[in-house]
Amino acid sequence: MLKVLLETRLKRSHLASLAVLILSNMVLFWTGPLYLGFLGGVVLFCFLPGWLLIDCLFPWITGNPPAKLRDRDGWPRGRGLAVTSSSPDSGSLPADSVPPLLEKVLLSAGASYLLSSLSVFAVHALPGEITLGLLCLALDVLVLFLLLVSFFVPPPSPQPETVGVGGDSLLFREMLLVILLVMVAGFFRFFYLGYSEFQGDEVGVVSAAVEAILGHDDVLFLQRKGPVETLVTTAFALFTQGFDEFTLRFPFTLASFLGVITIYLIGRRMFGSGVGFIAGMLFAIEGITLAFSRMVQYQGVVVLMLALCVYCFYRFHGVVDSGLAHRYQFLGAAFFAFGLLTHYDVGPVALLLALLYLSKYGLKFRRLCHSERSEESRSSYGKAPLLTRNEILRRFAPQNDTRGDALTLLSSLAVAAAILLVFYLPFILHPHFNETGFYVAQSRLGIGQGPYNNLGTFVSYSIFYNSTYYVALMMVLLALGVTGALVKGLFHKPLAYLLSASFAVALFLSALFPSMVSVDQVSYAFVLFLPAAIGLVLSRQLKAGERIILLWFFVYFVVYCFVVREPGLHFYTLSAAWAILGGIVLDKSCRYLLSHSGPLVRGGVGLVCLLLYTLLACYTYIFFIQTDPEYANTFPANKVVLYWTPQVAVPGSGRFGIPRRSGWKAVGYLYQTGVLRGGYTTNARKSKTLEWYTRTLLPEFEMPRYFLYSADAERAGRNRAGVSKEVVEEYYNLVGRVMVQDKPKVLIYEDKRFARGEPPVDYRSEEYESRYDGLASLAGYRLWEEYNGDDRDFQAVARFLEASAHPGGGLVLNAPQQVGILSYYYRGDLPYYSLPQRQPLDESETTAELEAILAEHDVVYGLFWAAEESDPHGLIEGWLDQHVHKGTERWFGNVRLALYTSPPVEARGEVHYLQDLRLGKEIELLAYEVDGLLVEPSGTVDLTLYWAARSEIEEDYTVFTHLIDVEDRLWAQQDNQPQKGEHPTLGWREGEVVADRYHLLLPDDIPAGQYRLEVGMYQWQMGERLSVFQGDREIGNRVLLAPEITVE
Repeated sequence: MLKVLLETRLKRSHLASLAVLILSNMVLFWTGPLYLGFLGGVVLFCFLPGWLLIDCLFPWITGNPPAKLRDRDGWPRGRGLAVTSSSPDSGSLPADSVPPLLEKVLLSAGASYLLSSLSVFAVHALPGEITLGLLCLALDVLVLFLLLVSFFVPPPSPQPETVGVGGDSLLFREMLLVILLVMVAGFFRFFYLGYSEFQGDEVGVVSAAVEAILGHDDVLFLQRKGPVETLVTTAFALFTQGFDEFTLRFPFTLASFLGVITIYLIGRRMFGSGVGFIAGMLFAIEGITLAFSRMVQYQGVVVLMLALCVYCFYRFHGVVDSGLAHRYQFLGAAFFAFGLLTHYDVGPVALLLALLYLSKYGLKFRRLCHSERSEESRSSYGKAPLLTRNEILRRFAPQNDTRGDALTLLSSLAVAAAILLVFYLPFILHPHFNETGFYVAQSRLGIGQGPYNNLGTFVSYSIFYNSTYYVALMMVLLALGVTGALVKGLFHKPLAYLLSASFAVALFLSALFPSMVSVDQVSYAFVLFLPAAIGLVLSRQLKAGERIILLWFFVYFVVYCFVVREPGLHFYTLSAAWAILGGIVLDKSCRYLLSHSGPLVRGGVGLVCLLLYTLLACYTYIFFIQTDPEYANTFPANKVVLYWTPQVAVPGSGRFGIPRRSGWKAVGYLYQTGVLRGGYTTNARKSKTLEWYTRTLLPEFEMPRYFLYSADAERAGRNRAGVSKEVVEEYYNLVGRVMVQDKPKVLIYEDKRFARGEPPVDYRSEEYESRYDGLASLAGYRLWEEYNGDDRDFQAVARFLEASAHPGGGLVLNAPQQVGILSYYYRGDLPYYSLPQRQPLDESETTAELEAILAEHDVVYGLFWAAEESDPHGLIEGWLDQHVHKGTERWFGNVRLALYTSPPVEARGEVHYLQDLRLGKEIELLAYEVDGLLVEPSGTVDLTLYWAARSEIEEDYTVFTHLIDVEDRLWAQQDNQPQKGEHPTLGWREGEVVADRYHLLLPDDIPAGQYRLEVGMYQWQMGERLSVFQGDREIGNRVLLAPEITVE
C-alpha cells in the first residue's frame, strides 16, 4: 500500500522542494561566503513555504486542469485561472492567457512573507534569545508540514497542451513585456541598494530587530505599528549574522518589486496586457513608493499585500466555480490581515474587499431570483405567485454550496482574526498601547479636528520624489480617467462632462489654492469632490474592474487627503490604483490613435511614448541611483535644468530612500580599530545614523576630544545653534577628513591639547565602510548582552588608565569587541593588542603574538571581559601569569584590569589596585603606587593615589599621607588638597579619576626599621576624618597601604 501511495502521490515537485530546503539549510550554516547564506535565507523565507501552500490550495495552477474543467478551446472553465464574469475590453491577449507560473510565484511570495513572519513571531514568543538554528528549525518544521499536506493533495490528471486565442506570437510578445517590466522595476529598486547608510527610521527598525534577537520580549509593542518590519529584519539579520545595508533592505525591496508585478497582473486580468504593462511601468518609477522600497521599512510589504488581497478578491469575485472562489477568498482574507498586521495603512481597503464580497453573493442571489421567476413564468404563463426568499434558497441553492460559502466565510474571518489577534491582543494589554493609541488618534488622525486638506502636501512631496512632468501627467490621467468613467457610466452625457469639470476644478483649487476652500482655518475642499463622487457611485455602466480601481483609489484619496491630519508620505497607498487608472487612459488613447492612423503616425506615437517615459525615468535615475552628485541629498544645489521645479527647498523634514553617504560608517570603523580615541560631539542636532554606526556616549566631564563636523548637517540646515567651523577651529585642529566621492563629508577636528600638528589624513569612505561590515556582527551584540556589558565600566577603565598607565606600556584585550567600546572613552596612547585575532583560537599563533608584545613592552595591561567566550581555556591570561610578573588586578564592574611587569617590579614603583574601597559615599580609592620601598634617612618616599568621584562632591576635603612605624608613631607626612591644592574635591566631576602625587621627606633621625603608609581624607575646618568602607563594611577612618617601607 505504501508503494502504491508513493507512486500515486509523490511528485517531482515534492522532491525538488525537499532538495531546496536541504540546500538552503546547508548554505545558511556553511562558513563560506555570506552571500550564499543570504540567498538561502531568501529562498527559505520569501518563497518556499508559500510555494507549498499555493501548491496545496491550487494543485493544478502550474499545469493543465482535468479535462472536465476545460472548455472547448482548451482554457480552464471553472477552476484554474479563468475569469468568466469579466474579460479585457482590448484587443490584446485575453485575461485567461496570463502565465500560471507568474500568478503562482506572486501568490507564493505573499504567502511566504505571511507564514515566515508568523514563524519568527512564534520563535520570538519563546523565552530567551533567537538563534539562527531556532529560526531555521521553525521554518523547516513549517515547510515539512506543508510538504506533508501537499503529499495528500490529489494531483491533476495530465492533459495535452493546447494553445489558446492569440497564438504563440502573442504569447512571445507578452513575455517580452513582462521581461521589460521586470528589468525596469528591478533596476530602480535593487541597483545601488546598499550604497546609503541606514537613515532615520531604518535605525529604529534595525535596533528593534537587535532587541528581538537578544530576547527582549516587549520590543515589538514599542514601535507604534505592526511587528512585521521588525520580524522580517530579525530573520535576515540572523541569516547573515550582521547588519549589512543591502541584505536588510532586500526583503522589503523584493516585496515592493513583486508588488509592481502584481499590479501588472491586476491590470492584465481586468483590462488586458496593454493596461497591465503601462500600469506596471508607471508604478515602477513612482518616487514615493520607490523611496520606501529602498529602505528597511514596512511599506514594501504593505504594497505587496494590498495588491495581492485586491487581486485575490477580484479573482474570488470573478470565478464561477465555488471551490476555487473559496480558495481565493481565504487567501485574500489572509493577505489583508497580514497587511494590517504590517501597518494600519492596509485598513481602508477593507471597504473595497467587503463590497466585492457582497457584490458577488448579491449577484448570486439576484440570479437565483431571476431563474425562479423565469421558470414559474414558463410553467404557468405568469399567473403563479412569486416565491419567498427562503423558498428560493431552499429550492434553487445547492445545500452543500450554501454551507460551503458560510464555512469559507467563517474560516476566512477566523484566520484573519487569528493573524491579527496573535499580536494585537497582547498589544492591547501592554502599557504602551495607550501611548500608541493617543499618538495615532491625536498626532496622526487628529480625531475631532478635521476635515483637512492635504492635497497640496501630496503634490509637493510628489513633485520632489518624482518630477513636475510626472505629477502633471498623472493629474491629467486622473482627470481623464474620472471623465471617462462618468461619461461611460452616466446616461446623461452633459451632466457627466459637468461633473468631470467640477472634479478638475476641485483638484486645481485644493492643490494650488487651499486657502480658497477654507473657512476659519477649517478646510472644506472635500465638498468640491462630492458631485463627481456621487456621479461615480451612480455610474451603472462601469465594469467590475473599473469600479474596483476607482474605489481603491478614492478610498485612500479621501482618507489621506481629507481625514488624516498628518499623512506624511502615506500617499504611496493610492499610487498603485492611480497607475492602473492611468494605464486605462493611456491604453485607450494609444489604441485609438493606432487604429485611426497610418504607419507613420503609429511610429510617431510609439516614439513619443518612449521619449516621454525616458524623460520621466531619467529623473528617477538622477534621484535614486546617481551618486555623484547626490541630487536629493544636496537639493537644491544640483538642480537639473531639464527638470523644472517650483521648489527651492526639500518639502517636509525628511529625505527617504535616497543615495546618501554621510561618512558616519567610516567614522565608526575608525573607532572600532582605535584610530580615534576619546569622546566626540558634532554639529548635527540629532543623528540616528551617527548613533547607530558609533555609540550613544555617556556624558563626559571634559570637553570631547573630537568634533565631527558633518557637511550634510550643514547643508541641510541641521547645525546645532551657534556651531560653525570658525567656532570649532578656535579649540580644535583639523586632523582628518572622511571622503565620499572625493568630497569631504565629515571633518574630524581634535582638541588642541591632543593634536600633534600633523597634516590631516583623508579616509576614503568606500574603503573603510566595507571593513566596518566585517567588524560589526551580531556576535558582538550577543556578547554584550550575555556578559552584561556596561559602558560605565569601560569609561571607568579608560579614566583610570589615562591617570595611571605607564608610558611605553601596552594593552592586551582578550575580546576584540572591547576595542570598539573602550576607544570612545580612552584618550591615551597605549597601543591595543586584541587577542585572539581569530576564532577558534590558534594556540601557537596567539603565543607568538604574546611573545612579540612582551619583547616590545616592559609593562602590559590585560583587560579581560567575556573570557569564557573569547578564550574559554584561559590561554592568554595563563600564559601571561606564567611568563610575566602579575603585580595586581582590579574589577571595574564586569571588566577586570590586570597589571603585568617585566623586569622585576622591585626595581621601580608598582601600582596596587584596590577593590571597592571608599571614603565616605562619594570618593573611591582605586589604586596607589609607591616608589621608594628601600630608603635612607633624609630620603623621600614618592606616593601616587588614584581617586575616583562616584558622584558630585559637596565638601572640600584635605588628603593626609603619613609614614608611621609599628607603634603608629608619625615620622613623615604631607597633607594638602588633591594635586597640591590645584584640583580640590569640590571641582571633581562624577566618574573622574584623579592622579594625586605626594613626596614624603624622611627626617635625618628616623631609626632603621619597617614603616607603613596610611592615607585618608578629612574636613579641614573641623579636622573630622572621612569613614572608610570596604564594600558595605566600615573599617575605620584611614587606609593602611600594603607594602612596608624599609629604612636602612
